[in-house]
Amino acid sequence: MHLVLDTNAFIFNEAVNIYPSDEIYTIPQVIKNEIKDEAAKRSLCILEPRLHIQVPSADSIRFVTEFAKKTGDLASLSIVDTHLIALTLDLEKSVCRGDISHLRSTPLPLCLSKGQQNNLQGGSPMDTWITSSSSGSDGTDSHGSTESSASMPREVACLSSDFAMQNVLIQIGLCARSSQSGAHIKSLRHWVLRCHACYAIERDSTRRFCDKCGNATLLRTSVGVSAETGEMVLYLKKNFQFNNRGTIYPIPKKEKLNLREDQKEYQRSIKVYQRSLSRSQREDSAFSSSFFSGCIRAGECQQPVIGYGRRNINASKLTK
Repeated sequence: MHLVLDTNAFIFNEAVNIYPSDEIYTIPQVIKNEIKDEAAKRSLCILEPRLHIQVPSADSIRFVTEFAKKTGDLASLSIVDTHLIALTLDLEKSVCRGDISHLRSTPLPLCLSKGQQNNLQGGSPMDTWITSSSSGSDGTDSHGSTESSASMPREVACLSSDFAMQNVLIQIGLCARSSQSGAHIKSLRHWVLRCHACYAIERDSTRRFCDKCGNATLLRTSVGVSAETGEMVLYLKKNFQFNNRGTIYPIPKKEKLNLREDQKEYQRSIKVYQRSLSRSQREDSAFSSSFFSGCIRAGECQQPVIGYGRRNINASKLTK
């Protein structure tokens, strides 16, 4: 068995669950940047003699990035997550000797009603939907269950508790295993952005402003397919309350908040962010590809703050 280890495999000390015959792999960024606490370092010391550190190919990274865009998971994946999935894909190609006919090049599409097509932003609507006849070769049932794909014997797997990683892995057709925490997705999901103001649907998960009304009210929402009508169904939270923090107060005169996409302050901040992102990518040759824009988690490269952010703009900075 070839296992690709995510960071949480070291945090949860997966060494006790890995067989001696298993070949284990990871990427340099996991060792260099993400293993920081003492427990993870001890787990690394145990696995280090058997650990293969490998860099994924650029073609696999590009494929995973484009695939995650289509499932709506790209904004939830870090560069490390994308590289780990790409490494799993490389190992699958190697084990299968290039025969990857059992893998999908695009996720299973969804069907939209005519009214939902009018609200859809960022591209043409998807033209087919998941049926019981089309799910047999894909390892999922009509509800997107992962049970059938999990029962198939596989020689390559990725060990991760990240739900976004598992969703992309399983939709590609790769094997995803959870760590000791037992966190594993029960069904496959497609994700879209839904505007809370005008209810428009945006497929580009990297957008931060609604393309229809211009508000920064895009919320990540999972979607499915109705078995009766074949139309897209949005899984919305009951009694959801949009966060209105800070909006009942007047905007301070000296504050320059980013409230619209065409605002000059926001455009200037975006240029600064892109320059810092390019500089950080040049410093690490493994991150030098240009197609990672939009898949950076907070902390790796700080994006401009939209609106009020998470703080009270009227609160005093100095508190006793």
